[in-house]
Amino acid sequence: METKKLTKEILAFLKKPLPPDAVKQHPTKKYLSTIKAIYVVERLNECFGIGGWIINNEFVERHNAFVVVKSNLHIPEYGIIVADIFGGNDNPDLGDAYKGACTDALTKIGSYIGIGMDVYKGLVEPDGSYKEPTPTREEALVKTIAAVLKCKSSAEVAAIWKANPDLKENAEFKAAVVKMGDKYKAKDTKPETQTTDGGATA
Repeated sequence: METKKLTKEILAFLKKPLPPDAVKQHPTKKYLSTIKAIYVVERLNECFGIGGWIINNEFVERHNAFVVVKSNLHIPEYGIIVADIFGGNDNPDLGDAYKGACTDALTKIGSYIGIGMDVYKGLVEPDGSYKEPTPTREEALVKTIAAVLKCKSSAEVAAIWKANPDLKENAEFKAAVVKMGDKYKAKDTKPETQTTDGGATA
């Protein structure tokens, strides 16, 4: 059977942000977020159909309460194979530990094809809300130059110059600083005026 190619629509749907309820705080590492596996199952079913994808789980080892499994995803219609992804769990109940290890591997596998990738990138808070994206260098440069051009005094210009040593060799940034510096230098230099007794005053 000839395999299909993933369409742009399917790829976009795979990468579509998961609902906030799909993400929860890690039970022990409070600074991390985890994905509820059922939402990965739902996304796989929506994209490839029930029965259109296969997960195989293989027991690897058990160390005290910690269980490790190795999982593989196969989507035959599209020729997709994501192999040898490991998951682990240390639930005191052995059955729940095996189940937890399998679902841990499943959520990791999902990220390999785009599902919940933003969570693994650290872009999602434990409550499911999205963090403000870190601006690219170009975006940061544009924002900094805009701030320079909005300065109300030479002191503000100097403060931005001092706060951005990594931009001091950038021609656009330097030009904006010089422009605003010259503007306020000229503004702060008042011409002399003559007094009635022939003297000068500022």
